[in-house]
Amino acid sequence: MQNKNHIKESVKDACKLAKLELNKDEIENVERSLHSILDWIAQIEEVQCDFCPIDDTPLRSLREDFVNDGGIRDEILSTAPAKRYGYIVLPKVIE
Repeated sequence: MQNKNHIKESVKDACKLAKLELNKDEIENVERSLHSILDWIAQIEEVQCDFCPIDDTPLRSLREDFVNDGGIRDEILSTAPAKRYGYIVLPKVIE
């Protein structure tokens, strides 16, 4: 479990990275929330679940993942307002 000082620094670091400006009361509220979450996680970790077998049946029945073009490339290109070399041409958005 993280100590109080470490959580306070983590909240300040996260706010800085997210460019959030929180006042002292807001920071304390976030700290309390984090403490509650971490306490709850600690309680979950204490649960004995040796009697709960992991059922991976749904995972074994998933279809195989593969990449394809969907077989309708020409149909899609026919609807594009602009195309070049078999690709859709889009306006430049980054200079």
